[in-house]
Amino acid sequence: MARYLEEAVAPLADAIPELLPEHRAKLFDVVRRFVRSPIFVARYFDPTAASSEHLMASALAAVDGSGVSLGARLKAFTVFLAKRSSGERAEYLSALGDVQPGYRGERALAGEDPALSKTLLPNIRLANGATKQETRQRLMLSFNTPFFPDILVASSVFSEGVDLHLNCRHVIHHDLSWNPSDIEQRTGRLDRLGSKAEMVGKSIEVYLPYVAETQDEKQFRVVMDRERWFQVLMGEDYRSDDTSIDRLAQRIPLPASAAKALAFELEVYREESHPPTDR
Repeated sequence: MARYLEEAVAPLADAIPELLPEHRAKLFDVVRRFVRSPIFVARYFDPTAASSEHLMASALAAVDGSGVSLGARLKAFTVFLAKRSSGERAEYLSALGDVQPGYRGERALAGEDPALSKTLLPNIRLANGATKQETRQRLMLSFNTPFFPDILVASSVFSEGVDLHLNCRHVIHHDLSWNPSDIEQRTGRLDRLGSKAEMVGKSIEVYLPYVAETQDEKQFRVVMDRERWFQVLMGEDYRSDDTSIDRLAQRIPLPASAAKALAFELEVYREESHPPTDR
């Protein structure tokens, strides 16, 4: 199957005249390493079929949940590489080269604890405060490609200031925040110009799971209520993504005196009824 894969990938590499010979070889090596992994085989290939050019063509035509075929994803990645500088191409290909496909976990880099790298499958990776900065950068780059990881479990270290939008349109908020803007900030990692959601013409799917009849449910209801009140008072959706913030920053500031005069009195007053008195 390696020959059929090379025949399929070669035209994609040929479409990038700026691609250096070493980058071209690295690109094919990356694609081959991932496509031959058990996860990719199970997802895109018929396990009962014999190796053939038709089998490879069928695999490349297989679509994901967003309706994008594997072939289209590989083509989009090569086009993306074509728009990067030579240094950026090397960074992406190097990051992908450090991911270990297969049943084993991702191999540890120098100075990292090998035990931590064996706790998760290569398509599910973790980024938290204990993750080194260079590892976070590598995870972010590889997550923005059609390859591994498929799922990135992140703490607040990836909640703002990073781009995770090129090949992902699903976000699950496993821990809620009392501030709706924190939720929007996390979702904003995917809600960006040139995102996968924009390219495929489908919405970003946001999930806010909670355990019923616990503090989780109370927090969920409070956060959703705060968001609705913002919409009532401001007449617009509560959004804090980069595009919305840039648009709001261009508004003429509302004078403090006008804001005070327009403020709603939301306190609840109760009038006590008194029986009529004789005069």
